[in-house]
Order: sequence, then structure tokens, then C-alpha cells
Amino acid sequence: MGLYFGVEAGRLRLITGEGEVILTPAERAEQERLRAEVAERQAQAESLRAEQQRERAERLAQRLREQGLKPDAL
Repeated sequence: MGLYFGVEAGRLRLITGEGEVILTPAERAEQERLRAEVAERQAQAESLRAEQQRERAERLAQRLREQGLKPDAL
């Protein structure tokens, strides 16, 4: 794995032999922070979807009960 110095966006950077820029520790930390933020938003969205499905199921069960049916026995 050869490394060399190159200039990217006017800054001196370490670049791999394959042309990939090596991130600085600050850039890596920011990248990880953003990744964690996205994961948290996805988890919140999934939690909201699950709650909405539970509420929908409860409404449907209530409608069945109002019709004299036992949703748990179906």
C-alpha cells in the first residue's frame, strides 16, 4: 500500500496508491457522527411506524368488538 502526498481542494493530503484520500481524525469523527445521526433517525422512523401499526391494529380490533366479534379469537 503506497501512500503519497497530494493536493485536494487546496490542501495537502495523504493519498493511497489507489487514489483514495486518507481522512484526517477530525474528518473520520465527523463521518462517524453523521453515520450515527442517520442511524438514530432511521431507528426513530421505524419506532414511529411500529407505533402507528399498533394503533391501527387496536382501532381495527375495537371496530370488530363493536360488531360483536372477538378479535383475539379470530
